[in-house]
Amino acid sequence: MLFKNRVLFSSVIALSSSFVLAAPGDYLNAQLAISDVTGFNSGLSLAATYGHPLASVHKNLSFEAEFTSSVTKPETNDFFLGKINVSYYTLAGYGVYAQPINDKLGIRGRIGVLYEHVTVSQGGFSGFSGSGTDTGISLGGGITYAIDNKMNFIAEYTIIESDISHLSAGIQYKF
Repeated sequence: MLFKNRVLFSSVIALSSSFVLAAPGDYLNAQLAISDVTGFNSGLSLAATYGHPLASVHKNLSFEAEFTSSVTKPETNDFFLGKINVSYYTLAGYGVYAQPINDKLGIRGRIGVLYEHVTVSQGGFSGFSGSGTDTGISLGGGITYAIDNKMNFIAEYTIIESDISHLSAGIQYKF
């Protein structure tokens, strides 16, 4: 728990400082996601993303750093064990390619490396809890729609790992 609090605190500080250190073209995403965990009911997660364009490499390429955390825990009910829920948080770095369709609409794809911390707990007689960490490849795709010159609506589908995915929507603010 202490490690999670430190990661959360560090992520909040890093994202907060992005307002001061942001270069023109950098962006910040805030999204609410429906979490799909295989074998569990859906839960909700929040995702905060900081993006930096890599225009010197390609005009449509950018790098994103993202922190995601479950807000409501996906859960299931087992006949013998009772209610079982899962919570998690992730830290990821993505390469993103965004292709404008017209002056308002764009599509985007991303692939990256992700660190994940998962906790599974049971509320029945034994009250067991266990946690683990993993790293791996994450990928996703989505759309953006320009609200004005500084703000976009963003919707994405991201595969966290083989048994966890997100369908998210939110706002993208450009500095």
